[in-house]
Amino acid sequence: MNNYFRWFPEGKIVFTAPSRPLVVQQIEACHNIVGIPQELTIDMTGQISPTKRADFWKTKRVFFVTPQVFEKDIQSGTCLVKYLVCLVIDEAHRALGNYSYCVAVRELMAIPVQLRLLALTATPGSKQQAIQHVINNLLISTLEYRNESDPDVSPYVHNRKIELIQVAMGEEAIQINNLLLNVIRIYAARLSAMGILLNRDYQTLSPSDLLNSRDKFRQAPPPELPSVKYGEVERFFGALITLYHVRKLLSSHGIRPAYEMLEEKLQKGSFAGLMSRNEDIQRAKLLMQQNLSRGTPNPKLSKMLEVLIDHFKSNDKQSSRVIIFSNFRGSVRDIMEALSKVGDTVKAAQFVGQSAGKSLRGQSQKVQQAVLEKFRSGGYNVIVATSIGEEGLDIMEVDLVICFDANVSPLRMVQRMGRTGRKHDGRVDILHIPLD
Repeated sequence: MNNYFRWFPEGKIVFTAPSRPLVVQQIEACHNIVGIPQELTIDMTGQISPTKRADFWKTKRVFFVTPQVFEKDIQSGTCLVKYLVCLVIDEAHRALGNYSYCVAVRELMAIPVQLRLLALTATPGSKQQAIQHVINNLLISTLEYRNESDPDVSPYVHNRKIELIQVAMGEEAIQINNLLLNVIRIYAARLSAMGILLNRDYQTLSPSDLLNSRDKFRQAPPPELPSVKYGEVERFFGALITLYHVRKLLSSHGIRPAYEMLEEKLQKGSFAGLMSRNEDIQRAKLLMQQNLSRGTPNPKLSKMLEVLIDHFKSNDKQSSRVIIFSNFRGSVRDIMEALSKVGDTVKAAQFVGQSAGKSLRGQSQKVQQAVLEKFRSGGYNVIVATSIGEEGLDIMEVDLVICFDANVSPLRMVQRMGRTGRKHDGRVDILHIPLD
């Protein structure tokens, strides 16, 4: 960016990042590292009016923007595209479908604009096809790949110990899981008998398997199946998908989130119609209620607390930092409740996205930034984060990452693990409850 700034005295350089906090982070990094005059740089997000942005496009030369703002300003004509000489796309793995990165590049190439496009990502994808889509969408002609052992990366990478910790499912959770499997077996068998569900092993079926089978049914129903049965088939698929999600919550996050989802689904809709009088479902629900009323400890929460307390026994609570990741907001709430009972060793804060959930309010970006500042300064030594903590944001170097759930995508797991081992040795503990 600095070279293009010097080589083209009238040229404009754009750095795009997918969220407002990332835009702010990157312009600060630019000011700290590169000698581009600050008076010629600007960060522009949707909070700045189109009129002001139009003025900035005329008077500034280096822009840090969200992709949505960049796309809108190209389409409105306020972005002076004829002066663009360099476009940097951060977190480039997002360039799929009609995401703003893709639209903006298509708009620029339709003009056409001659510029250098540099796409950056630490997690390009786990499947070749997805990576190829990114390459095609951004018109990439040259790939530069680095791993942790490359000489220009290795000075910045330290040892990272990764441990998969198996946690035994509680006795009541096992009973609940078996009751759910009883119901799954019945409805999977009915779909198999209709010639719709080919995978007869109901224990290994996943929601994606069910969605694919349902799509195939919708496109080409068995010719021998009467059309009056189509609605019944849809209800069976819907019930199975819900039951597998409840099982997943049970194993990954515990009885409380599983109960809340089951109770919600039993209130109305086709699932309620099918399951409200099902004896196994009612027994599972009763077991859940009894477990919660007794306050029986969640084995995963107990193991997480054990790992955390052991960590702070051998690490200074003032200087050491820990991130606990959970994909599900309901368990962020449960984790925070558990941490509140540990004592003054742990000073924890939640770090979640802006949208409000059923179990947890969202956080504005102002609140998010305040949490990160307090985490850096030592006001907090533990952050409990959803996926917002995984990508890009410079939360700071942490000593320990605890993955409360292990069933996220490989890309997201890499992003989580990347939160430690940057400046010194770090550790990643992955908590896992096997269902079989």
